[in-house]
Amino acid sequence: MSQQKTTVFYNRDYQVRHEWLWSKYNRQLDKVGTLRITLIHPTALDMPTRIEAWLSHIGATQDGDNTYYMGGCGLAIVSRSPQVMILELCSGGQDILDALEWYAQTLSEQVIEPDEAILTRWEELPLYD
Repeated sequence: MSQQKTTVFYNRDYQVRHEWLWSKYNRQLDKVGTLRITLIHPTALDMPTRIEAWLSHIGATQDGDNTYYMGGCGLAIVSRSPQVMILELCSGGQDILDALEWYAQTLSEQVIEPDEAILTRWEELPLYD
C-alpha cells in the first residue's frame, strides 16, 4: 500500500513533477500515475465542447462513454457539466512522465491558456499497481 498523498496545485500552468512519478514508490516504473484535472468556467456553457475539440485535436480514440486512449495515456471524463469538467489522465511504465507531461501541456495550451476565466485544479493522485 502506497504512503503517498494527493498533491494539489491551483496554477493555470502546471508541470508534471518528476518526484511524483520517479520516486521510492515507483523504483521499477511499474505503477500507474493519475492526474486529476478540474476545469471550471464561471460563465461559459461549453466546457464539454472544448474538451471534445481538444480530444479530437490530439487524436484520442473513444473507448466507452467517458473513456479515451491516446499514445501512452488514457483519459476518463469523471464528471461533465456545461461549466465544470473533471478529467483523469493516467499513464504508466517507462514513458509515464513524458506522456502525462505532453497531454497536460497540450490541454493547457489548447483549452486553459486561451481563456483566462478558466479556473484549474491539478491533483497528483497516489500511484497504484
